[in-house]
Amino acid sequence: MNGGELIAIVAIGLPVICGTFIAIISILKGKPTKKDRIMGGEETMLIQQLHKNLSTLENRIESLETLLLDQERIKRHKK
Repeated sequence: MNGGELIAIVAIGLPVICGTFIAIISILKGKPTKKDRIMGGEETMLIQQLHKNLSTLENRIESLETLLLDQERIKRHKK
């Protein structure tokens, strides 16, 4: 075998081996089922709801902080 034949074998064989490996992995992994897609959608909705609730909580905490600071300021001015 000379250098040209070795390069040809590597140039053709390597992509074939890699392609076969990728195909085997994709077959073993399989396509996502309808149940998987539904669960993914439900998880997305739960995360969005959690984000919305945390934003609401953050706004309420800021309002409470403002009220407390205003009460302290009023107490200081009365003294």
